[in-house]
Amino acid sequence: MTIQFGSPRGEDDLAALGGILGWAFGFDPADALTWLDHGGLVNVRLARRGERVVGGLLEIPMGQWFGGRSVPLLGLAGVGVAPEARGEKIALSLVLDTLKAARRRGLLLSALYPATLTLYRAAGYELAGHRYRVTAALGDLPTARGELDVTLLEPADTPAVEALYSRVARERPGYLDRGPYVWQRARASRKETYRGFAVRGGGGLEGYAYLSQRGPDDQRELAVHDFLTTTAAALRRFTAFFAEHRSTIKRLSLHTSAVAPLVFSAPERIFRVELSETWMLRVLDVEGALMARGYPPIDTAVDFELSDRTLPENSGRYRLEVSGGRAHVAPGGHGDVALDERALAALYTGFLSPAALASAGRLQGEPTALARLAALFAGAPPVMPDFF
Repeated sequence: MTIQFGSPRGEDDLAALGGILGWAFGFDPADALTWLDHGGLVNVRLARRGERVVGGLLEIPMGQWFGGRSVPLLGLAGVGVAPEARGEKIALSLVLDTLKAARRRGLLLSALYPATLTLYRAAGYELAGHRYRVTAALGDLPTARGELDVTLLEPADTPAVEALYSRVARERPGYLDRGPYVWQRARASRKETYRGFAVRGGGGLEGYAYLSQRGPDDQRELAVHDFLTTTAAALRRFTAFFAEHRSTIKRLSLHTSAVAPLVFSAPERIFRVELSETWMLRVLDVEGALMARGYPPIDTAVDFELSDRTLPENSGRYRLEVSGGRAHVAPGGHGDVALDERALAALYTGFLSPAALASAGRLQGEPTALARLAALFAGAPPVMPDFF
């Protein structure tokens, strides 16, 4: 029987999907329903065989920062198929149908955290950036406070917090341009509300943190769920603030970049940095995605030929011209560089250089063309601290 895709028709559909996701990911189906509700039921997409729900996922519309510009992005989460319907490529069909619909709506990229690489590579995704977990013993943190104070965040601070996040995130490749779903996760889990703190200076908010405490008393952890600062004084004050919990809490934990200011500024090697996850990216619209992101302030051009197996409308030859940090993309050119949609994803974020892709047999081109391409996509390693 043909598989059909669409939105939930009512509570019975949602309950069926809750049961599928609970079985697939090992949690209570009631928790799955709460999670879907937080994500917005309008963003739930189902696969049906006849009248029976056999799979589904959650769409998360947002953006992602590259080159100082936000590129429209669709996050995918909770991709699950009923156990009795597995092995029939329903998940792949569901993902591809979702991506095609997202492309028609004007979304340019899609990202996800994969439970398996095979499925998502078949849909055109590729590894494209990291998420790191950073820990330290609170007793090892510097305690110099400086002159700034730590205060509680108030509801009235929300616009300032979101503005500070955007100001910092736009300069960090891979950070999300958060929508409501991700902001909600930064401030609370489904089972607890985090406590928010602020550091303010003469110009207003200079840093914020959302925290909770986890674990048994003898191994309690200060979990930092969202944390950014814009000045050295704010970073110093928050570092001391974390350290001031050391009488009752053993360890600090947060997800951030491996070279975040907190880690980089430490006087000794007190932080342990571990790779937590590697996320994947899919370019939905080649012309749109290349023109939407920012680039280094250089003037150059590269002709390339793309082969896209599952979104064939992307396939063809293109000329990418960049001037003043902005790109113009048009069909044509000589195809001096050849790559597929998965290699483009890893190149787009700066996760892999053209030389690395060429060494892996994923990209072909003359050295001069690869050098121009490398200059265009150079930058800090792509990192996504948020999980969705």
